[in-house]
Amino acid sequence: MKPNVLLLTFAEPRDDFYKARLSEVIFDREKAIETLGTDLNLIAPEPIRRPSQADEVVASIKPSDIHAIILQIPIWTEPALVIPAVLRLNKPILLLGNDRSYKTSSMVGMLATGGALDQAGFYHKRLMGNLDDPEIHKKILIFAKAAYARETLKGQRFGLFGGRSLGMVSATADPSQWLREFGVDVIHIDQSMIVFKAEAIDPARVEKHVHWLITRVGAVETNQTNFTNRHLERQVRSYLAIKDMIAERKLDFIGVKCQEEMANYFCLQCIGQSLVGDPYDADGPKEPVVSSCEADMDGALTMQILKLLSGGLSTNLMDLRYYDEVGRELWMANCGSIPTSFSRKLDQPADDLSQVHLMPHIYGEAGGGTTQFVTASGPGTLARLMRRNGKYWMGVLAGRFVDHPREDLRKTVYNWPHAFFASNFSYTRFLSLYGSNHIHAVQADVTAEIEEFCELMQLPVEDFGSLY
Repeated sequence: MKPNVLLLTFAEPRDDFYKARLSEVIFDREKAIETLGTDLNLIAPEPIRRPSQADEVVASIKPSDIHAIILQIPIWTEPALVIPAVLRLNKPILLLGNDRSYKTSSMVGMLATGGALDQAGFYHKRLMGNLDDPEIHKKILIFAKAAYARETLKGQRFGLFGGRSLGMVSATADPSQWLREFGVDVIHIDQSMIVFKAEAIDPARVEKHVHWLITRVGAVETNQTNFTNRHLERQVRSYLAIKDMIAERKLDFIGVKCQEEMANYFCLQCIGQSLVGDPYDADGPKEPVVSSCEADMDGALTMQILKLLSGGLSTNLMDLRYYDEVGRELWMANCGSIPTSFSRKLDQPADDLSQVHLMPHIYGEAGGGTTQFVTASGPGTLARLMRRNGKYWMGVLAGRFVDHPREDLRKTVYNWPHAFFASNFSYTRFLSLYGSNHIHAVQADVTAEIEEFCELMQLPVEDFGSLY
């Protein structure tokens, strides 16, 4: 999931000035290719000095093939030269200058170009420095990841199975607003399709996936009432039905309403929701697909953004259950939408599910099980897109997942997967501003990427993690 970035190096149109500083242009362009080429898929044409060159380069680029543009200004250039790329490609823009401006006039060229873009109303980011500087390198990559997420969202399809769950107003959203602001289309699918498709799954395929699951988890605590082998089989059938519909309908991420219809009249969807978001199943490695339980639309969109910003990691949906003032920890749990991969650290074997227990659920007349575990310790980011008076804003919280003994789960809901998250933040401020009972996580620190993404999207950000 490397961002595709167009590196356009602009140079002096006057021949005598250009010849005097040609070595600076060559140095900066080659240094950019060398230092950024590993982390980015770079397209780097020859330096542009004339309008005809600019037109030719831009005409050769298919906008859908790139996520961002770096306008490199190593020496003076005429600001008008950048206009074709800005107008015709319509991608996030980074102006990049060097730290040798006393002899290259890079600052002069960058400020003149930036001023032109400002006057025309084109948002852009500016950086000046040595490309060998880790901080400069990091900022460029953060920009590229944010641009990748913004551009990848455009044209994606969200599969909404069912409607509003448990009366949660904050879990629904306006499909037209999504199209307008994020470029995401909402595809509404009735929950009954899961039932119809699940019943038709090949029994051999179901048996393969059930066997794979029960031989990898640490414990399977079936019973004779609400979590029998038959219940587990039906949950796996539901998972495979959803997996097939994701492929058939070309869905990029989904949300599923379980309560109360599926939970009471077919089977609980928790295990399937967890597996959809995992990077593996009985068929081998796979791309995690964001899936939000309770058909939480803004939750799903947040999770998809976290996935794109983190390079494709699994993401989750959790209920905010409790705040431990002594340990300064948020306790979070939810019966579904926490992938089993959260039970292990990222450097552990990909399908090590030894910390996962399959247990009977605490509700749902139709029966079924849930995955129980404690999220593995390590860095993490919590976030959620929320709306205030119809306008989106992003809440973000940086911190670490911390270990807890499994017995601590009895203090909330023992049968559910949990996460314990330590962070230095103002709980009272969080409680007064946060706009949902749900929150979402990724096992990485992507706070800088979230803030960059929101800047590109012109979304307000409330960084709860930096408050004391």
